[in-house]
Amino acid sequence: MFHDRARIEVRGGRGGDGSLSFRREKYVPKGGPDGGDGGDGGDVVLVADPDLRDLAFFQRKRDLLGSLLGEVGFRVLPAAGSYFLLADYSSFSDEADVAFAERLLNEAGVAGIPLSPFYREPPSMRLLRFCFAKRDETLREAAGRVMRWANAK
Repeated sequence: MFHDRARIEVRGGRGGDGSLSFRREKYVPKGGPDGGDGGDGGDVVLVADPDLRDLAFFQRKRDLLGSLLGEVGFRVLPAAGSYFLLADYSSFSDEADVAFAERLLNEAGVAGIPLSPFYREPPSMRLLRFCFAKRDETLREAAGRVMRWANAK
């Protein structure tokens, strides 16, 4: 599930509460307050990407990568609220996740993130994380590399 709404509350300053003491400097008339002159206030600038209207953008990428990995032979686990998919690679190998991730990187040129380093005592699992916050072309290229690698075996 993606949430694509946020409430942003912006408040202006109260103009300062005055100062408790003054510093004395030779070239500052009457010393001046310790905290500066209060300034003109700050600006808040929000910059929006005109092509990114909501988080459906990421949901589409998640679905694209999930579909591509499924076609390659991974079993993709449901993901919500993340930039990563979890994919079961047990159809390819019985190797530990770190060894499989290294082999996938070295032989196919695709980076998958093993989960075992996130655990003190990792359970037995055959899962890698794949980031889908990439361009569609990058996701398709990665899936194509894994497909060619898997077919060459």
